[in-house]
Amino acid sequence: HRDLHSFPTRRSSDLISADGKKLSSLQAIQTDFTTRLLAYSKFRRTDPCHPAFEHLDPIHVNSLFLQDPLLAYTASHWIHHFQKSSLQKEDGTLALTADFKAVFPSSTQLALLEWSCWESQTSTFQAVALHELALHIRQDIFTQKHESVLQTMIICGRLYKKLSNIAEAGLCFYRAAQVGQSILKIYSTITLSCTTSFLEVTETVVSTSRTEIITRKEELLRYMISACKQQHGKTSDTVIRYSKILAELYVSIHEEQKAEECWKALRDIMIARYGKGSAEETSISGHLNIVLKKGEKHEEIIEYERRIFDDSVTDLNIWSERHIKVIRELAAACEKRGEFLKTEEYYVTLWSGLIEHYHQIRTHS
Repeated sequence: HRDLHSFPTRRSSDLISADGKKLSSLQAIQTDFTTRLLAYSKFRRTDPCHPAFEHLDPIHVNSLFLQDPLLAYTASHWIHHFQKSSLQKEDGTLALTADFKAVFPSSTQLALLEWSCWESQTSTFQAVALHELALHIRQDIFTQKHESVLQTMIICGRLYKKLSNIAEAGLCFYRAAQVGQSILKIYSTITLSCTTSFLEVTETVVSTSRTEIITRKEELLRYMISACKQQHGKTSDTVIRYSKILAELYVSIHEEQKAEECWKALRDIMIARYGKGSAEETSISGHLNIVLKKGEKHEEIIEYERRIFDDSVTDLNIWSERHIKVIRELAAACEKRGEFLKTEEYYVTLWSGLIEHYHQIRTHS
């Protein structure tokens, strides 16, 4: 094994033995040896292993390798033999044979063992290059929708994140989240981990227009909101958190209609959870009002503010600072539209109400 592993990477012409017989090229030998290693791994290790977001337990890995040294060698070195074989061309493209594809392990376990070995044996930069190659091989053999492909995407994402390569880490986690949604349960733990990892690494990515990464963030934020509603309830903290992020995303890219829908949904959540007129509902209403004004939806602004005013009359102290402001804004909006009679009604209501409120304070003082 050491001799094979030390073979040069350059192409070799056919070799001649001492008795003059033609021998296989070094590349052909590497191809055969790589195929045999992987065949052994496929038929020797049949333990079920689901995709994971963390390394395998080192104690478990060491125990496994002590029991099976050839498995340890395979996990550590098959990729190096592959690089020296005829299965990869000089330009880096793959030339996988039918035999190689047939014996390549479909188990997620090998990908996890590779992660344990390669990261400890090389630099993070070199490890991610090896895992990228393993990902291309698995995609070529199993296509995109496969657990071992998903596992290798996760590993690449984790390593790119470690290297602070946000663009590549985000892409890996996004692709992994997509694959997870297509082959696992709809709200599986592993898919949610991929989704939250994508949102974390792209948190600082901002834009004032719709870009590809913004569209990806929108997609996965909507997925997270749906998942959180299912798992934690429609008015849970996580639903509120991700809904606010989505609403602010729409505001930043000037998609007011979608932002309006998000803020309205959030206002309903706040009313259901904290009640009308609460500080939480007031905060969301302020965001919604701003979005409506940006969209110059005068009819909706007046109707929305009137509804706030009507709700407040019934439920709260009408003459709070907030409600005085609402009445003044209603009056100003009507005046702008030329509805002077309605404007006068609002100012009269405001004036008479304040006088009555003042007398009530004096009476009870």
